[in-house]
Parts: sequence; structure tokens; C-alpha cells
Amino acid sequence: MEGEGTFYRNLCDDLEWRLARLQGQHDHAQEDVRRSRTSTRLLREIHKIAGLDAPLAQISQQFLHIVLVALSANWAAILKYSPDTNRFVPECDLGFPSQAF
Repeated sequence: MEGEGTFYRNLCDDLEWRLARLQGQHDHAQEDVRRSRTSTRLLREIHKIAGLDAPLAQISQQFLHIVLVALSANWAAILKYSPDTNRFVPECDLGFPSQAF
């Protein structure tokens, strides 16, 4: 009887280990799907603005808006390095208070 109990205990342990491994793989696969969907959405939206005949500032604003929506973020900025001031300065920003920069 004791050997039988040990057998079933070992079997349960093995099944628990397999279940935990499969759940981890499932979680990883779901994260991959989310990333792929986000990438696809970003590429689709960016492709739409790529063909616009608009000033760079307007395209930058639209691009930042797409990124903010896709990433569920509140603020974003495109920065450019200025060697004169030795700092990064915003080329375009969204969501920041007007006096942020």
C-alpha cells in the first residue's frame, strides 16, 4: 500500500510540474501574440502616414499619437541632440504640460 501511495504522489508531482511548465509556455505565447498585434497595428498606422504630403512636424505629431495609443502611454517626445547646449531638446512632444521643456 505504501508503495502505491508513493507512486501516485510521484505521478501527481510530475503532473503538477508539467502543468506549471505548460502554463508558463501559454503565458509566453500570449505575450508574443500581444506584441505581434501591437507591432502590426503600429506598422499599419505608420504606413498610413508615410504617404502623407504633410510637413514633418505634422507627421511627427501623428506618429507620437500612434505610439501613445499603442503603448497606452500618457506622454511621448521625439528628442534631438543639440551640440550647442550639450542637451537633448524636443523636436515634437505630446501630453506634456506646455512649460515642461
